[in-house]
Amino acid sequence: MNTVRQLLPNKGHEISSIEPIKSDYDAMQLIAAKNIGATST
Repeated sequence: MNTVRQLLPNKGHEISSIEPIKSDYDAMQLIAAKNIGATST
């Protein structure tokens, strides 16, 4: 199992955001386009 210290250098530093007026669908499109996700172990 990796520690947070081991994971953070590999995650990148890009921040993505979306305007509050945008829809949930727009947010999902951004998430898919930028390949943003989470996994559990």
